[in-house]
Formats: sequence, structure tokens, C-alpha cells
Amino acid sequence: MIGLGEGEIVMGDLYNYIQGKQPFNSVRNLIYIQNGQICVTKKEYLKGNNIALPDRTRTLEFYTRGGEIYIEASRGCAYCGCKICECRDFLGSNLSEQKWRSRNLDLVLSDLKNLERIGITDITFADEDFFGNDNLGIDRVIHLSEMIFSKNVHMHFRINARVKSIFNQNDSEQLRQKREVAIQSLKKAGLVKIFLGLESGTETQLKRYGKDFSLSEFENAYLLLEKYHIDYELGFILMDPLMSFQELKKNLKYIKEHNCISKISSIYEELRIQSGNRLYLSQVKNIEQHINTKILGDFDINSQEYNIVSYVDNKVFFINKLMGKYSDIDYKLYYLFRIYTQYSDKQIKKDSTQGFFFDIMYLMKQNEYTLLKGLINLVELKKFDYTIGQKILSKYENKRREIIKTMFESDFIENKTITSRYLSLKKEIIEYLNNSEKLIKARYE
Repeated sequence: MIGLGEGEIVMGDLYNYIQGKQPFNSVRNLIYIQNGQICVTKKEYLKGNNIALPDRTRTLEFYTRGGEIYIEASRGCAYCGCKICECRDFLGSNLSEQKWRSRNLDLVLSDLKNLERIGITDITFADEDFFGNDNLGIDRVIHLSEMIFSKNVHMHFRINARVKSIFNQNDSEQLRQKREVAIQSLKKAGLVKIFLGLESGTETQLKRYGKDFSLSEFENAYLLLEKYHIDYELGFILMDPLMSFQELKKNLKYIKEHNCISKISSIYEELRIQSGNRLYLSQVKNIEQHINTKILGDFDINSQEYNIVSYVDNKVFFINKLMGKYSDIDYKLYYLFRIYTQYSDKQIKKDSTQGFFFDIMYLMKQNEYTLLKGLINLVELKKFDYTIGQKILSKYENKRREIIKTMFESDFIENKTITSRYLSLKKEIIEYLNNSEKLIKARYE
């Protein structure tokens, strides 16, 4: 049996079935095999006000051990037009009236107050689209911010937002001012960081991804965040199999010119093409037929991803294969570092522990960026030689090893003044670094 869409419905119905309260064929949001036939039951989604509060019994223990604490103020995405996203299937966005649903704000506030009471100071709003629908969504954000502030809830929090939720070039002056008020209100309530899905520094790739904003709108958005000293993190999917070499070069140029290295989650990231990315998949299928070349290989039923076997541009594919080897140890390390830094505002960053991790992350990303530039230069010299490429790769892997070595030699490793939560994370980081060192050394041996 596989549950579809929102888990609360299928788990609730299955519980009722086990208790003998409803027949099996009435369990909603379920796919199963019976007598050799695939059966799919009725698919439904919760109304926003019916999304219940989570059980917080073990939350403090999870937080103390280094876990990230999530809360929901809404579900779904008001836009839901990205060609590389599966939101419409998972969160109900294939139905216009259920694209985006706001939760009861009194329940959200109750959850926040309870989290503060048990000792949680940093949380992440898991909402795919925190602002939601324009006018109503902005009013709701302002109202929630005022509720948090007026009830003296002291919490650092992160949110996810679309670029156009921060700045939309089609806004009236009144709506633009309202967006700015919303940003100010969130800052006052405890907002320290916004995650924005920039994804690309080229207009052509943004269009291919189905993003609903221009680079000009993003630039105005981050200027507004800078104005109110709100930190931001940028999602960036550098490579996709339809990418041209010129797009790759433009991306790196954009990152450099706009000083984005420290803001991007990971410099190198390849698009994961999943079963639900139907709009992007259709583009790939059309290109495959046009150039008579297979781009997508086998479909992995477990990960729900397609294996990418080639790119339309061999130069980009050459670089991508080398970067894939380099980045295989980075993802979890970035994630662990982010837990130390993601709730920091401009003042908290002065803390030596968090400042140390900002520096380490920046050095690793800078190294990754410079490696990409080196591989681009190699391709421009028309040297598609994997032996030379591997030598360049080894050079930057050695530089990364030196950065990692800094972790072990730093006074931070022996710092006994940080909290038990950080000590737990520190233990996990050291364990991961040790395993990474073994992996890197094994390559050279």
C-alpha cells in the first residue's frame, strides 16, 4: 500500500479501518494491488483549518540533539507553475481551489507559544509558499506577525517564499508598500532568514524551469531584504540536461557579479528529474525526438527519479560528470553547517562559533566555484580530456581537504561553552568529517 498526497487523511482512515470503523475500500488517498489489479481510492485534501497541531511530546529532545523544528502556517503553493516541482501532486495544487490553504492562525500561535514554553528558540516554517495569495496572503502575514509580537512570543524563524512575494514588478504602488510592511512586520516578529528559490542566473533557464519571476525582480527583492537586514538563502539548480554551455558561463558570471556565493545553498546542483515533473519531462521528450539522442535513462522506482545519461551540450555534460564526483561528500556537510547558522541575524553572526561556520561554508563554496571556473576554462581550450579534468578535480579536492583540516585544528572543536544542542551537532559533524577524509584518501590510494 502507498499513501498519496497528505498523510493525515490516509493514516487516519487506515486507523479507523483497523479499528473496524470503516471498510478498507473507503480508505482515501491510497493505492494498492488487489487480485493483480492496481486500485486507487478517492483522493482528498485537508482544508487549512483542519490541519491539526503536531504532537510536541518529544520535540525538545529532538531539538537538543540537533534536529530542526518545523511548524506549518499554510500548505501548498499559490503559484504552482514551476515545471520542476511536484507540489501539485503532493499538496493538492492540481485543484485550483486547493493550491494554497492557510491554517488557523490561532492554532499556529498556540503551537509557537508551546514551543517557546518548552525551550525552543529557533524554528522553520515548512510552508512551501509562506505568503500565499497576493492581497489576502500579505494581509494574513501582517496579521500573524502582529499576533506573534503582541503576545510576546520570542522566536527566531525562517520562511520559504517566492521571489514575487517579496517584489512583483506588476504591483500597484499600494501593493508594493503593503509587501514592504509585511517584511517589516515579519522582522519585528522574529524573522531572520528567507529561503528564495532563485534556481538560475539566466532568464532562459528560469523560463525552462517555469519560474514566475525575472532576474530584475529577484534583484529588487534582495535589495528590500538587505534594506531591513534580513538574511536570505538561495536555492540554485545550476545544471539541467537541456542547459547550454553559454548558460553555464552566464550562471557563474551572475553569481560572481551579484556576490551570491555565500547565499547559495550549494554552488553545484544538478536538477533531479522526478516522475511528477511532467512539464519539464515533456520538454526533454521533445528534445530527445528532435536531436534523436537519449537524455533520460532508467527510472528508479524507489527514488522516483530518472537517470540522466546525456546532455544536449556535450561540454556541459563533461563538466557535470566531473562535478558529480567532487560534490558527493558535500551535501550532508552543508546541511550540518546550516543548522549552526540558519537562524542567525546580522547581530548573532558576530558570535565566534557561528562566524566560524559561516567562514568554513564560504571557503568550501568558493572552492567549488573556482573548480567550476577551472573546468570551464579547460573546455574553452577544447581539451575534453578526463585525465586532465581529474587532475584539476584532485587539486580542488586537496584544497577542500585543507579546509576540512581547519575544522580539526580549530579551537571550536574543543569549545566547552556552547549549548548541548551544538555539542550534539558537533559530534555528528566530526564523525562525518572523519568518514569524508577516509573517502577522499581512498580515491588517491
